[in-house]
Amino acid sequence: MLRKCEQCGRFFGDEGDSKICSACALSTRHFKSTGDPERDKFQATRDVVYDNPDISPQGIIDILAEMDIEITARQILKYVDEGRLSLNTDKVGNHCLMCGTKIGFGKYCDRCRLKKELESVDTSEVKENNSEGRIKMHIK
Repeated sequence: MLRKCEQCGRFFGDEGDSKICSACALSTRHFKSTGDPERDKFQATRDVVYDNPDISPQGIIDILAEMDIEITARQILKYVDEGRLSLNTDKVGNHCLMCGTKIGFGKYCDRCRLKKELESVDTSEVKENNSEGRIKMHIK
């Protein structure tokens, strides 16, 4: 059931006994500043996404603007690329750089990330263990 927020007038999903939306609840919440504005901005962004899992980057920008926090869509997508934040991919359209499948966060899907890690480990081990460039076999 939808309710109308008593502070801002927006409609929001019924979340129990709450009479205000999550955006107003966040704006009334007092964040403890860490002294690092970038970290504070990320924590506020993370809290907004946590309270609104299907929110778009523009929705995040709007809610944070009400809290007097300026953020750009590029910064939000940077958090997604770094794997620090996960958004609904249907609205964001984040894709793996290697195979193109839709992903929730980061630059690569799980399969491509594992493949990339295995390639880097295998080549370095062969070079370290074998100076001749051949693979050696040991028999008991």
